[in-house]
Amino acid sequence: CKILSDMNDFKIAHEEFSGQGQSKLCETADEVSGHYICFIVIDNTLYELNGAHGKPYIINKNIDEKDFLSLVCLEIRNRLENGFISEQLS
Repeated sequence: CKILSDMNDFKIAHEEFSGQGQSKLCETADEVSGHYICFIVIDNTLYELNGAHGKPYIINKNIDEKDFLSLVCLEIRNRLENGFISEQLS
């Protein structure tokens, strides 16, 4: 992620293609109804990578990597139960 964010050629190519009408560009984050996120483990810390946040979000520290899937499922379940994400797909 850091390497891509520092690649000017990549940024320029992305901006050129994203503005060609293949998709509607959002003016604000409020217009984004859904997007992809990624959960990763680095140095026994579970992170969420989410472009809407602008930086990695720490979910849990000092984890065992074998618990990765169960911890991600627990995080998603908590978000669903607390209304942070919707169960409905459009």
